[in-house]
Amino acid sequence: MKRAIERLETDRAAEPPTPLREFPLAGPPGTALYLKDESRRPTGSLKHGPARDLLLGALRAGQIGPDTLLFEATSGNMAVAQAYFARMLGLSYTAVVPGRTGAAKRRRIEEQGGRCHPFDPPLAVYGKARALAEESGGYCLDHLERVGDAVDWRGPQSLGAQILADLEKAGESAPVWVVVGVGSGATSAAVGRHLRMRGWDPGGRGRSRALRVLSRLGRGFSRVHHGDAVADRGDRAAADGACL
Repeated sequence: MKRAIERLETDRAAEPPTPLREFPLAGPPGTALYLKDESRRPTGSLKHGPARDLLLGALRAGQIGPDTLLFEATSGNMAVAQAYFARMLGLSYTAVVPGRTGAAKRRRIEEQGGRCHPFDPPLAVYGKARALAEESGGYCLDHLERVGDAVDWRGPQSLGAQILADLEKAGESAPVWVVVGVGSGATSAAVGRHLRMRGWDPGGRGRSRALRVLSRLGRGFSRVHHGDAVADRGDRAAADGACL
């Protein structure tokens, strides 16, 4: 699958950075708020890059071949992005989704060449995706377990690197806060790790701090603590920083 790896790497290198937009504030002078517009990704969300990294990691590990059937348990933006890259590589992709998933969400996956496999109860979709992969000799991408390790957080095209480069172009110094929403935790992990690598100290002991905004319904809510994040129950996506 050397050609597949090269194709994904070429695609990543050719993708332009998403724009950093200044949000107008009525606060005190000298206060600025910038938004990183990840909706400009080809599949419309920040899941685009992690999905590509997830496939790259599996390809490099020899877990995906030219005829491997791909499965995943998600009905959201990750499924849309994974279907996009699976089609790019000529691979079959099936998203196991809760039975109540709306037609519009299914259609977004199908428009990228993926298939939807409705299954209930909703929390059983994870086991079902793994079972389908095992039964067919395919591969379950399992982004909640693997994406934290797969995401490129060191490189110049990583999200953290893009944020710092964009701020420099805008004439800004190091950010005081970087606020990242958390689903699986992979994006906040990648940004936090890159900031720390560059010396911005996202744990809050230096000039920059990272704030992780968690949903009470999100997978990461029960796993992340203030300060240096604590990972339990197999969560590898935890990063340095604070959470709300």
